[in-house]
Amino acid sequence: MEEILLQSTFTLTNSGAGNFLTGNTLPDTFGGDANFTNSGTGYIQLAQNVAGTVFNGNTIFNNTGKRSDARIMVCDGAAAASAVFNGDVTANNNTGEPQIQV
Repeated sequence: MEEILLQSTFTLTNSGAGNFLTGNTLPDTFGGDANFTNSGTGYIQLAQNVAGTVFNGNTIFNNTGKRSDARIMVCDGAAAASAVFNGDVTANNNTGEPQIQV
């Protein structure tokens, strides 16, 4: 597994029933602004299992999913998982039950 290293603006939308995970074996670096939207019934899990994921730009989390598994989670897979945010963080949870966990 290789780390993700992105230097420009990054946008990820999870609109299906599947789950999207990063940072399981190696940390990721998001060099520019990052926008994560979960609009399906699955979840997005970032910096899942390792220390050292870095978000250098502004980060936006949008959760509009429709079921209890519709979540966005950061550093939620292991006690050693960690992330650094060097820009502004905005969390928009537009649903009742689903969550954003940072």
